[in-house]
Amino acid sequence: MTSWSSPSAARSGAARITGSAIAIRISKSSGAMTFEARHTVRTPTGRMAWRQWGTRGPLIVLLHGVGLNADIWEPQADALSGTHRVFAVDLPGHGASDPLQKGAGLEDFAGRILAAMDGFADGPVLLVGHSMGALVTIAAALAAPERIRGIAALNAVYCRTPSARAAAEARAALLEQAGVMASIEPTIERWFGPGDAARRDSHASTLRAMLADVDPVGYARAYRIFATQDRAFEGRMKDLAMPALFLTGADDPNSTPDMSRAMADAAPRGEALIVPGARHMAGFVTPGPVNAALHDFSARVLAQSGAGETT
Repeated sequence: MTSWSSPSAARSGAARITGSAIAIRISKSSGAMTFEARHTVRTPTGRMAWRQWGTRGPLIVLLHGVGLNADIWEPQADALSGTHRVFAVDLPGHGASDPLQKGAGLEDFAGRILAAMDGFADGPVLLVGHSMGALVTIAAALAAPERIRGIAALNAVYCRTPSARAAAEARAALLEQAGVMASIEPTIERWFGPGDAARRDSHASTLRAMLADVDPVGYARAYRIFATQDRAFEGRMKDLAMPALFLTGADDPNSTPDMSRAMADAAPRGEALIVPGARHMAGFVTPGPVNAALHDFSARVLAQSGAGETT
């Protein structure tokens, strides 16, 4: 197991970050110890883990949604890694990443992601987030615009209606009071809808396994933020200096097309893309159009910034 230190941390005078090539995880559903293809860094507030694909090209960093982990990005990594260096990060309290302390907010999630990037990013990145990961993506872009070449917010929430906000807070309370297992089937139903049985049968088992294995404390803390921070960027989208893609499914009832359009309208360099027939797990269930959109967006962002291929 090879140890290393972050050159960017040394340059900035930040605390020395060390990492290893493999992260050890315990499967909470089976109790078995498994070895995942994770790299890790020790940040000032805890360990962060990620998966990596590709060895050449510009950097893309992928942030998953609440309750999941970096493995959910495999369809995107397979499509992008021929031309990009792809890093899919486990959010705090998910996968092999340590949870944040009680009372942490969205800015703390963004700060931990930026600290983790000290371990692998040698320049500005295209930051892509799904759902909760999209909120973290926007927060990171506002906090450190010099480190973000462009952002893509997939199935993001923005300024929910009062009834939608109440429903999200009720889901957060269910997690806190009844635990993860009580929330799994309602989550699957919400993500897929009652009329999507064939697609649910082919994909839901993977999602159930991820939800069953998530750290219950980390999940509950993250979901509380997800449920209450949908207005965190109201009035602040105008400060997003970089190109910003807001993509969602046409049939996503919670991260709605109107939300993506509103964010795109508010961001100076924003654009919205609505995927026909897709719901909340668009990148996982219908990866083709999402991958094509990310390829196209990355190429345009690089062209606008004048950046060539990096190694």
